[in-house]
Amino acid sequence: KQYKDKDLMLRLKVICLNTLLKKQLEDHDIVTILAILHMLDYHLTKLKDINWFVNDYARLSMNVVDRLVYANQVEVSVKLMKKMKSHFPKSRELKRKLLQVYLTLDQLDELTKLLPKYVIQSDDTKLLFKLREKISSDQWADVILELIEYYKDQPTKKFILASLYFQEDDYESLIELMHSGVDLDIVMSYDHKLYRIYQNDLTQIYQKVLSDIIDSYLGDRAQVAVRKAIHHMDQLNARKLRKNVMSYLEKEYKHRIQYLM
Repeated sequence: KQYKDKDLMLRLKVICLNTLLKKQLEDHDIVTILAILHMLDYHLTKLKDINWFVNDYARLSMNVVDRLVYANQVEVSVKLMKKMKSHFPKSRELKRKLLQVYLTLDQLDELTKLLPKYVIQSDDTKLLFKLREKISSDQWADVILELIEYYKDQPTKKFILASLYFQEDDYESLIELMHSGVDLDIVMSYDHKLYRIYQNDLTQIYQKVLSDIIDSYLGDRAQVAVRKAIHHMDQLNARKLRKNVMSYLEKEYKHRIQYLM
């Protein structure tokens, strides 16, 4: 029976290859045939050679992976994606698809190795906190500390570092980061968890952020920023914070305060 199965798979492979040679096939048909070919090759040769595939069908490669995953051919898709990594080492999409399959299969060792590299390459943290639910606290500490140490040295990516601190409830580090100078949007994204405990810190942070904007821009940008910040504080019902920030602005920019408001 084993030999008969192999013979049948070889014949099916020939049929698929001959079909690919036909002209005027639709892309979705080509994807289906390629997916079947990879399933057959996986059982016949463990996907020994995929060079022909990446050379001739690179534009459809992700569609083929999707088709395999959709058909629940998970082992084949993982094997194929691992081989494709050497051909597309910088492909974020390929890494993301591989991570999603690892997550589905609970292949946590593979997931833990690849995920920090993917986050650093892509700045995409969507899968990161799904991993936290599945691994031990020690494993998670290794992952999150690696990322925090990396992003500490990336001054243009403070929004990622802020999100890591926030997700870890590390509010002390988040406040320290804000004191070092961040965009107004970063402060407004996280102050709802901070303003009751870190009232004085947030007052200083808002004063600095808004002063930097007012000093740098004479036009509408400064006005928009101030109005946005004040409206945001009103929505938070952070009355004391609003009062302190407004008092500072009225004192420091009394010649422009009517325009800014």
